[in-house]
Amino acid sequence: MKVLLTLLDANLQLHKHAAKALAKAVEERRFLMRPTYLLNEHLFFQAYLALREVEVRELRLLHETALLEERLKREGQARLLEQQLEKTLKAQEAGNGKDGGIVSKKDLKKQEKVVNKDRKQMLECAEAITDIYLKQHEALIQAANLFKGLDPSLVLVQPRADRKFLKVYARVGGKEHSLRKLVVEEVQRTKPLNLARGLETHRRKMRHHMTALSHARRQFTALIHAHIPMIGVL
Repeated sequence: MKVLLTLLDANLQLHKHAAKALAKAVEERRFLMRPTYLLNEHLFFQAYLALREVEVRELRLLHETALLEERLKREGQARLLEQQLEKTLKAQEAGNGKDGGIVSKKDLKKQEKVVNKDRKQMLECAEAITDIYLKQHEALIQAANLFKGLDPSLVLVQPRADRKFLKVYARVGGKEHSLRKLVVEEVQRTKPLNLARGLETHRRKMRHHMTALSHARRQFTALIHAHIPMIGVL
């Protein structure tokens, strides 16, 4: 099971659904159907802020995903170079028993340090992605609850996609540090270039769905400006 890609896939589905659900609710003007909506100015503002927080965290997740992708590619290339150096050095030693040819043991040691450094940065990035993902998911749940207060029929979080995340989270006993450890261990085991390709595909989709959610949020903001006497703070 590819834990990291499974989490990111659930994230894509959650954002795709949230964008469509919010856009539809705004189009149907469902937030204005309750006669007390003018009394909910504070709740509208809280819902707006919660949605902005989702976007901010998604931007951070997008950035860290791009960073991990870059470091995976770099580490994969460093590993290949290390293997080539080892192969060349062995061929030289088998040929004349000397280290003073094209490749030296010093060159190999230097490349090993590069690989170790890249691996450390890669694992730190994997930990950061896990932390940001959890906070972003929490922000989306909070936003969904606030929007529920404005329109009880609005389901901002798709249950099926959320179960995909909850299934992985339950696998580690619902503990953040255990999920972080699981993701890091998976990244260590996976071939860097293979995982990098998977992240690149997800990252393109993340940008698309984030743009859609941002657009729906702006539509919601326009609705607030048009119908609720706020002082232009959004």
